[in-house]
Amino acid sequence: MISGVSKSSSITVLVLLLSLLIAYSMDLAKMALRDYASSSFHILPYFIFRFTLPSVMALMFLALMWFLLRSSPNPNIKAFFYLAFGLLGIISFGSQFAPFPIILRSTLIGQFRSMLVKFGFDSVFFWISSCILVLGIIGVVLRKKVIAVSTRI
Repeated sequence: MISGVSKSSSITVLVLLLSLLIAYSMDLAKMALRDYASSSFHILPYFIFRFTLPSVMALMFLALMWFLLRSSPNPNIKAFFYLAFGLLGIISFGSQFAPFPIILRSTLIGQFRSMLVKFGFDSVFFWISSCILVLGIIGVVLRKKVIAVSTRI
């Protein structure tokens, strides 16, 4: 049973990392298409990408929600991973509004922070991190309701 929990936790971590990586790559693709459209005046690929982006984000959100809630009786471990990754994404994105030490600017964290600043609030990474955080909160609340219902029975 313990190995099942750790396997489920590792799969959850991989799914969350993959979803954040996909969101980050979508942001990079959006920036590249925007630069291409502004330099070549060929704007159709950029508009198609921007038109389909909300649908892709909604599908990612639904897939993450299904992944969290498919083991509904005990989603607390997964919910805490969702909370941690969501907070990590939101804090790393929100760190652009706080002072950042000069020593850390040349590290991987500093380079990642500078990339997020380029994306702005229209970032897929920001929105998926927010969705992950909200799903983590839903998972924790669901866990408390499942405990309350099971103690009544």
